[in-house]
This record gives sequence, C-alpha cells and structure tokens, in this order.
Amino acid sequence: MTQRAQLSTDVLDGAALLRHDLVEDAAHNLVQIFAEMAPAEALTRALVSERSENRDMARLWVDVYLRCCR
Repeated sequence: MTQRAQLSTDVLDGAALLRHDLVEDAAHNLVQIFAEMAPAEALTRALVSERSENRDMARLWVDVYLRCCR
C-alpha cells in the first residue's frame, strides 16, 4: 500500500472513530435529558435534519436512535 493510500485509510478510520464517539455521546446525553423519550427525540431530530436537506445529520440522528434503543 502506498503512503498516500495508507494516509487515506487512517483518515477514514479516524473519522469513523469520531463518528462513533459522537453517536455514543449524543445517545448518552439524550437519555440523561429525555429518559425513556430519548429515542423519540432522536427520531424527531432525524426528521428535522432530513426535511432541512441535511442528510448526513439525519443519518447521524438515526444512528443515535438505534443506539438509544439498545
């Protein structure tokens, strides 16, 4: 693997880790604030993000919803 390809892979791995941490933190905070309503709040935020045409943020909130349901 070339150095450039390795750097690209490292950046993607780092981004995946940051996203995972963001999802975990968001789920934790929603549960702390909204308790059993946390999954509904995450889905509401996903809907608002999708309607605002921010699909990346909508995907993030769907991941937070799934994490809240575990």
